Amino acid sequence: MGAGQHHVYWQGPTVDFDLGANGDQTMMLVYNLPAIETLFQRYGVVNGSAYVVAGLGMTVLSRGDIYVVPIVSGVGARLGLNVGYLKFTDHPTWNRFLTALH
Repeated sequence: MGAGQHHVYWQGPTVDFDLGANGDQTMMLVYNLPAIETLFQRYGVVNGSAYVVAGLGMTVLSRGDIYVVPIVSGVGARLGLNVGYLKFTDHPTWNRFLTALH
């Protein structure tokens, strides 16, 4: 059953090597979410990307039975590897790093 569309913001520190430039769009698929409020927590992430001209990337984040799948499509040239976590919130923040540590 669909829960509709909601604004979701994410932030979190990463350790990464990233080289390139791109413009992209992100769509998130969420599975096994018992209530909207349970989305707003931390999810560990390991993410890699490599493309020239155009590309599509997908990462699977999980916490218990909840799965969040960001799907990114972009244009440009990029090579990268990121390790960290994402914290989802229902509001934007001005300092993403400090908010992610709470």
